[in-house]
Amino acid sequence: MFDVSTIYLVSGATLGLAALCFAALTFRLPDETRRYGFVTVVAVASMALAYLAMAGDLLLVETTGRDQSMARFLGYTVAWAGIVFLVGTVSGCGRSNTVGLFAAISVTLWGSFAGWLVAGTLERAITVVTVGGLVAVTYFLLGPIQRAASNESGSRILLYGKLKHLLLLAWVVLMILSVTSEQNLALLDTFVGQLVASYVDVILFLGFGGFVFNNVGAFEDATTDAPSTTTGTAGLDGLETPQ
Repeated sequence: MFDVSTIYLVSGATLGLAALCFAALTFRLPDETRRYGFVTVVAVASMALAYLAMAGDLLLVETTGRDQSMARFLGYTVAWAGIVFLVGTVSGCGRSNTVGLFAAISVTLWGSFAGWLVAGTLERAITVVTVGGLVAVTYFLLGPIQRAASNESGSRILLYGKLKHLLLLAWVVLMILSVTSEQNLALLDTFVGQLVASYVDVILFLGFGGFVFNNVGAFEDATTDAPSTTTGTAGLDGLETPQ
């Protein structure tokens, strides 16, 4: 039976190889959409580095179950920032909704980690906040961001739908793993919990990268889509004439 560090090493190597493949694909993208490829590469590479750090027992913090590395959560923060940026771009939901989604994800992410460090009443309070963060994530993805995406082109609507379902599924699974982990309900031992969590991460980031590079047209639409603050036709002076 292999140990947990082997799981981390294999996951890190898999994500690292994926990041290299995505980097190669990025250089084949048109100039106007290449930055979205680089964002994807950074997101996947950050998780690859996080897993390699975990395999080396770096950034360990004592928790209520066993020592855990902060590397995973730091990698998540960088990776989810990239994912949220691309979700905001393809949906056209605006800066406030994009920032709101990232804030909700950060609360859920770091709330899960904080819950491992404490016990008793404080742990339960943090759990409530963490669940609230997940509810907020769901609200943004199914509410204002989805409504914004529905006004965009067909390719952008299709890509947003794929990303939305992938992200919601991943977050639900990761939250269940957090609650049933050794640090909380202790329904899963370290090996099983980390094996499933690593598998979910690999599927999430491979799927995310695959969606991005197989739907480049959606980002081309987002790049060429001229922003408009009013409804109407352009007048001779360059301003829009209300209708």
